[in-house]
Amino acid sequence: MIKKTIWTALLGLSLTTQALTLDEALAKALEQSPALRAARAEAQAANEGVGLSTLWQNPELEVEAEGLGGDNNGTDVAEYSAMISQKFPMFGKSGKRRAVAQKVFEASEYAVLEAQLELAVQVRAAFAEALAQQEIAVIRDQQEKLAREFFEVAEKRHEEGGASELEVVQAELTLEEVLMEKQCCFGDLDAAKKLLASLMGVSVDEVGVPEGNFYDLEGLEDVQIDDAHPTLQRLRAQEEMTRAEATVARSRAVPDFSIGAGVKYEAADEAQSFVVAASIPLPFWNRGGAEGAAVLLRADAVSAYREQAQRDLQQQLDRTVQAYRSAGAEAVQYRTRILPKAEQAYALSRKGYDAGRYSWMELLSAQQNLAGTRIRTVEAVLAARKALAELSKFQ
Repeated sequence: MIKKTIWTALLGLSLTTQALTLDEALAKALEQSPALRAARAEAQAANEGVGLSTLWQNPELEVEAEGLGGDNNGTDVAEYSAMISQKFPMFGKSGKRRAVAQKVFEASEYAVLEAQLELAVQVRAAFAEALAQQEIAVIRDQQEKLAREFFEVAEKRHEEGGASELEVVQAELTLEEVLMEKQCCFGDLDAAKKLLASLMGVSVDEVGVPEGNFYDLEGLEDVQIDDAHPTLQRLRAQEEMTRAEATVARSRAVPDFSIGAGVKYEAADEAQSFVVAASIPLPFWNRGGAEGAAVLLRADAVSAYREQAQRDLQQQLDRTVQAYRSAGAEAVQYRTRILPKAEQAYALSRKGYDAGRYSWMELLSAQQNLAGTRIRTVEAVLAARKALAELSKFQ
């Protein structure tokens, strides 16, 4: 048998811990999430890439020496030259590369928003689970008190000759079952708090006691997936990035122009001259057009992925809305109709048992039915709250 004092001490310890609201849990999770830090770092790197995309290539320094050591006649005919050359991108290539980098940055920003939404869903669901397990713990605690009271009453009545030994054994068995269920309940509550602590990036001791109106469910109107959803926006940015890459590929048909300047020294005449050079590749074989066409096909593929993603998101949203409405309706049914009847049945059975009209088994059955109904009510509300948490990523 689990000692009552152990559970009371643990419950008392939790009650002295600082309360935790959902907003506090969300803020802490968003602050401590490694996945979010990684996504933000990727976005910062992409932002740096926007500025780097327009930088020209570094100039080149070329040094050349000919005729070192003189000719066969011993005449010094050495020639030395030094030249600096710079390549100039043509056809607006710098701007086109910047357009690609800008879309990469936009896609990374939407990826950050997606990560935030997904994390918020997990925190909301974990917070609801913790609240539900706390509610069940209260129910089990009350159930234990009643079971102990029944056991004490059965023992007293047996001593007075008003109850059989079977009733005492049944009361003790019921108490043992309640204590076992309470132990499982405590384990579930501990697991829920550990999950919440992991999402928040803190220890279990720092979580505190989740606090909120667990039974208050929100109304829900018909909703549709908005084009501004981060997933769709990210895919749109990827599509635009791919089309920008196709423009960059086509621009390769226009070669870059290089110009250089330097000096040349001829040892034989001790003459120094200024040298200018220019070069441009001859576009005999142009791969830019074919490469650009291939990239455009990838852009069409991304566009199709985005369209499919919108359909998938809408289907997920519809299923989640239906799950929320079904669980919410079940929770309302339990709270407004079934639970009051279970409470009334228990009250009547307790009154009838005290008056000697009902048997111990009838009282026990009513008490167990009340506890089970209260727990099923909590489970229905939890299912609705988890669906509501899932809905938050579609808004």
